[in-house]
Amino acid sequence: SSGSNRLSLRLDEAGIHRPYALRNRRIPWPQVEGVLLRHGTLTLNLAGNRFSQHRVAEDADVDAEIFEAWAAAQIEKGKAARPAKDW
Repeated sequence: SSGSNRLSLRLDEAGIHRPYALRNRRIPWPQVEGVLLRHGTLTLNLAGNRFSQHRVAEDADVDAEIFEAWAAAQIEKGKAARPAKDW
């Protein structure tokens, strides 16, 4: 497949941005429980025990340990913005 046909996720301080038209195109960090990058697959563990997996481009130069540490820091910051459980 051509590189120009790639879809990509963008992760920044605001959350995870998906390029395709799903119900929630942007996932804010308070809705993310965990991020795992292994064997060319990015796994997102989302609130409500939902998971989303995305293939990582073979030519992507990503240090999984550094990436996961950064994502964990964003998740920790997002926990403060989560609504309190009132049950």
